[in-house]
Amino acid sequence: LNLRAVWSVNTFKLILIQGIFSGMTMSTLNFASMYFQYCNFSDVQAAAIDRIGSFGLALGFFLGGWVGDRLMAWSRFHGRPLAAQISLLAAIPLSYYTYSWYPLELEPAAALNFGLWFSCSWVEAGVARPML
Repeated sequence: LNLRAVWSVNTFKLILIQGIFSGMTMSTLNFASMYFQYCNFSDVQAAAIDRIGSFGLALGFFLGGWVGDRLMAWSRFHGRPLAAQISLLAAIPLSYYTYSWYPLELEPAAALNFGLWFSCSWVEAGVARPML
């Protein structure tokens, strides 16, 4: 494998840069339970909101893989990137509303966190893993 040939592909560079920013963003979500504690949720409520997000992540992996497979069957070269675009376009407003509405009630915070993690997981399951 010639590294110079790989690095000359602009699409590879773009995917690499997107992956770096995505990794940093997903790492900040590890502090979600602390954020919810600062929003005056009790420790138990903050943990419950965070775990509901993890449940959304688990379900999103299954659905993201399925959606990626269906879209790839529909369009071999554009299906999986479309799955990633749908995922990220859904995650942007969900993250905005999850972290900009204050004070949140317990149920809306849990629903937004579930939706955010659910949509974020499509990229990994539907696009990145199958391409490896």
